[in-house]
Formats: sequence, structure tokens, C-alpha cells
Amino acid sequence: MNIALRAIPVRGELFHVLQGRSNWPVCVESLPLSRWIATSGAAIGTGTGRTTSLPVSLLMGLANMRLGYWWDSRLNASDRPGSFPGNFWRTLKSRPGSLVRMQSLLLCDFLGRFKGPGQRFWNISDGGHFDGTGIYELIRRRVPFIIALDGTEDAPVAGSNSASLDFGDLAELVRQARIDFGAEVKFVAPPWDGVRPPEWILAWLSDPAGDALGSLDKIGAPDGKHATLAQVTYPGQQEPATWILLLKASLTGDESLDITSYKRNHSAFPSEPTTEQFFNEAQWESYRALGKHIGEMVLSQRAQP
Repeated sequence: MNIALRAIPVRGELFHVLQGRSNWPVCVESLPLSRWIATSGAAIGTGTGRTTSLPVSLLMGLANMRLGYWWDSRLNASDRPGSFPGNFWRTLKSRPGSLVRMQSLLLCDFLGRFKGPGQRFWNISDGGHFDGTGIYELIRRRVPFIIALDGTEDAPVAGSNSASLDFGDLAELVRQARIDFGAEVKFVAPPWDGVRPPEWILAWLSDPAGDALGSLDKIGAPDGKHATLAQVTYPGQQEPATWILLLKASLTGDESLDITSYKRNHSAFPSEPTTEQFFNEAQWESYRALGKHIGEMVLSQRAQP
């Protein structure tokens, strides 16, 4: 079964992944929820984002560690507006791949060749090798308000006696947003220093004064905070077009007994490495209870979408 999707323009961008030469919707491949969930857990694959290399791709491919999925967008590169006109030689080279599609995609997997959304078949995964926060694509779309939950592996800052975290994935997001979009991400906290968020943003907080938020160095510190706020500004715009409310999996000393006890016996919690793929009951419940606690501490139940 196919699902027809119509391209919705993104401000400032000429290319759209679902835009053909006409305005007709594209009948893309439909996947069941179970397949999407399995794909979102693709932590291992032959492609590792910007660190993809041929030796590693070959090794992972030969070991059959390929958890990505080749999704059919039903839109060939030649069907896109402004595509480079083909000639006899280019058409001839493309024929073998179209005749033996499965073998061609398997070879791309082994060689780590992923040509991107401009092609018909996309290799999709959880995207963690490129952006572990999930915020990058939302910034690209200039979404006005983003609530992000950061549960990525995050070690304490080397040589620091405090509980400050290094926020490696968050730092990579800030870097990529500046390089790719010219966007500047600035983290702010009360007393705001002249950069006060709009009231409709503060309405989402349990304390409209912003006391539930803190600077990055206060997150995870004793008697510190669990969340912070960031404003994103784009080139040519005077006012922030995006606000990010970041909730970080962290302990500050205000958690329940079972959470603090689990932390004492498992020092890496709640920033355990990605290799930790199997959770027992106590581990699962500790993460769930911590997430519920942070949500109740930071977010207001009065806020309306």
C-alpha cells in the first residue's frame, strides 16, 4: 500500500525531498509502525554519518550489521525539478542498478555510499550518528518552539570536581546549525539578561518566572536544575524564530529514594553508554521515574498546545 504525500515548502529552501516536476502528491512507500520502530533503533550500520569510512563499512557489511532500511520515495532523481539532463552514457550506467535493485543497494551498503534524499531510495536509520538530539531537522524547518529531551551519553567534564556535563551532542548540534543554516543557538536562563522569552513560552513552565530553568553548568549539579532554554536566531531576522526548551536526564538531589539509590550503585546513570542495549526492570523503572519527575518539575500541566 502507498500513501500520497504532498510537498510542503520550507522557507528559504528551493529543494524539497518530495517535490517532483508537477504539483501532484508523491505516492511513497508505506511502512507499518513496527517497521518504523525497528528502524529508529538502528544504532549499528555501515553508515556512521560524517565518520563513515570504506574499511568500517566493509567490515560492518560483511558481518551483516546493517540495521538501516532502504526506503522507496517513489521519486527518481530525473523526476525532480532542475535535475541535470541525462544523456546516453548516464542512462546506460544507471541501467544495471535498476535491473538488479537489491544487489545494487546491498553494494551501496557495503561501500558506505548513501546519495541522500535526491535519489529514489533513501537509507534511513535513527540518525544518531549525525545528530543525537533530534533537533537539527526542526531547526532546519524553523519550528517556533521545540521541547527536547536529552538522554544521550554524557560524561562529566574531565578534571572537574563538580557534576557539570560536557554536552557533546548538544555542542555538535550548535556547530552544525551554524555551519549549515547560519543559525546561532544561545542558551539563556533567569534573570534573562535582557533576553526574556515571550509569555507564551513561559506558560509552558511549571514556574512562569523561569525558576525551573538554569544555565548549562547548573544542570545535573547538586541543588541544580534539570532544564535550560535556548533561543535560535537566523540570518536576516531581528527576532528569535525558534525557542528550545531542553530537558536533560540528570540528578540534582531532589529525586525519590529509589532513583538516588540506583544512582549510587550505577555511577553512569542516567547517561549510560549507547552500548547499554538491554535494561532490567530496575533500570527501566529508574529511567521512567526520573523522566516523569523532570517533566513534573519543569513543565506546567496548564499549558495548552
